[in-house]
Amino acid sequence: MRLSLFQLLCLTCFLFLSGKGASQSVFSDLLPQNAKAIVSIPRVGETWTAFRSTYLFQGMQDLARTLGLSENGQSGQGEAFFEEALSSAELVLLPSDPLTGSRGFLLLAKTEDVLSLRRLLEILEKQALERTTSAGRTVRRIEESIGSASLTFLSDADSTFGYLLSGPRSLFAFSNRPHALRQVARDLASGCGGEAEGKGASDALRFPGMVKARESLARTSKMDKGFQIRFCFAPPETNEGARSEADGHGAALDPLLRSLQPRGWVAGGIRMERDRIQAEVFALFPSEGQSLIAELYQAEPAESRLAGLTLSAPDALVVSGNNLLDVPVLKKFLVKLVDATSGALPEASPSGLNPASARTQSHLAMVRGWLSDPDFLRELGPRWFFALNRAEFREPGTLPAVDFCMGFQTDEPELTESRLRALEEDLVEAVREWSRDKTLGETSTPTDSPVIEEIVAEGRESAIRYLSLPRLPADFQPAWTVARGWLFFALSPREIEETLLRMTATSVDADLAQTRAETGMDRVHAYQVIRFEALSEPLRALAEAWAGRMGPEFLGRVEILWKMLAPLDRIVILRRGDEMGVHTLGILSLREKERAPEQHTPPAVP
Repeated sequence: MRLSLFQLLCLTCFLFLSGKGASQSVFSDLLPQNAKAIVSIPRVGETWTAFRSTYLFQGMQDLARTLGLSENGQSGQGEAFFEEALSSAELVLLPSDPLTGSRGFLLLAKTEDVLSLRRLLEILEKQALERTTSAGRTVRRIEESIGSASLTFLSDADSTFGYLLSGPRSLFAFSNRPHALRQVARDLASGCGGEAEGKGASDALRFPGMVKARESLARTSKMDKGFQIRFCFAPPETNEGARSEADGHGAALDPLLRSLQPRGWVAGGIRMERDRIQAEVFALFPSEGQSLIAELYQAEPAESRLAGLTLSAPDALVVSGNNLLDVPVLKKFLVKLVDATSGALPEASPSGLNPASARTQSHLAMVRGWLSDPDFLRELGPRWFFALNRAEFREPGTLPAVDFCMGFQTDEPELTESRLRALEEDLVEAVREWSRDKTLGETSTPTDSPVIEEIVAEGRESAIRYLSLPRLPADFQPAWTVARGWLFFALSPREIEETLLRMTATSVDADLAQTRAETGMDRVHAYQVIRFEALSEPLRALAEAWAGRMGPEFLGRVEILWKMLAPLDRIVILRRGDEMGVHTLGILSLREKERAPEQHTPPAVP
């Protein structure tokens, strides 16, 4: 009995979904103190059945058949492993080995059938020994016993794996860290190891941050009790001394860049249904130090009408927006970033050997002056969005046809309009200098020079202005306008015209509106929508355009990717913050793959 490649593929995807949160752990008293991530599956059989019912699993089956990874007669064994052998499980990620850098793990599971599991382990162990022996590697097998637990270790020159079976406790453990397995055995011998009924205090004492993140998720999620899989991640490690002196620039920026992430404990959960997979995460703000992300997300969420979805095309490929454009806060952060960058640059040499640093310092000083000006961009925000409405890729070496629009809310449209007019002359001059480059020829004529043109429509409050450069494609004419309290940018006037027409529309995404009502995410700080079906054609065209340069194997890999993405419809991500952290909701909508009609061969005529 052995697991087929398809079953291993399913197992990998299943555990991947697990990594993406039960108010308590499954094996609370057995968790190592140095755990970096904990994935809990209280009911393995039910969760595996739910995963198998999804269109994602069906798509993986079709892919496995295409690649020849599915082996006849083997499918039931892998299913039995999840549906019968294990009843609950917990996967723990341990710190990396300081010498090899390899990540440690510990799998804990409760089994309903110790004897069947033991037979399965014996078969897998025999197969592993046969493979290593045929490869000319020596494997040592060591058996130990601690209390009622039996431990088996297999090791070669590179690594060690071991498993533990405890008959009276019906416990199974597997790890690549021998000391972690031995500690589990010692904890079992001392009376620990029951499931987490009534043992929440253990988590609270050893992992207070994890418990706080779980409580925050339970407070903000309507799905908390319905999660099939739960997970927690410890705050990412920082190593202040890891960078060399030569990398002082990056080291100086690290504290600021880290403030762009919540950086605290993370708790989350996943629920799988036939046509969708829903994941929710709550990430705590760091307990120490200032965080830009905390300063932005602690404000009351004001985004109930998702402007980006209203103003983008109904079938836009990607839409992303938020109400986090707090200009004073962002300018303060950017000033610190500029100062850190400036301080990390080498000092100007008296001999003038590093003029690049001097020029960079001059540019940084100019940028800092803009950011320090309280009037600079003060009228913009807090709402803004980006929409990729269309993408069409052509031959390699030519510009793709891309329609996108960016919009920024403005409280003072007249002031924004005046700023744009002041920048237009500088823009024309900059493009004129660029057009003199040899790549555009040294014999440019006056008709090749860039000009600012405008489109004025009756009843419109302002004109659409755009940059016209004859040497560029006709659909590449960067455009901008200020209308109805918004500043818009796009790659063509037509895209802005279509956006302005959508400003008067009252249509809403009914499915998304219902989802927001059901999940309690009506008012959010940020949102993203990615439509995989709309993305598939431009991505395929891009792959085909580059296939000639990448080699024949490239298209084959692309076809495999299409088959993997076939069940994916769209993903919606909504984020909302409060005083504790950021709650993120992600819903992956799935669709059933269209199946080709069966071909029936007519009976032969005698």
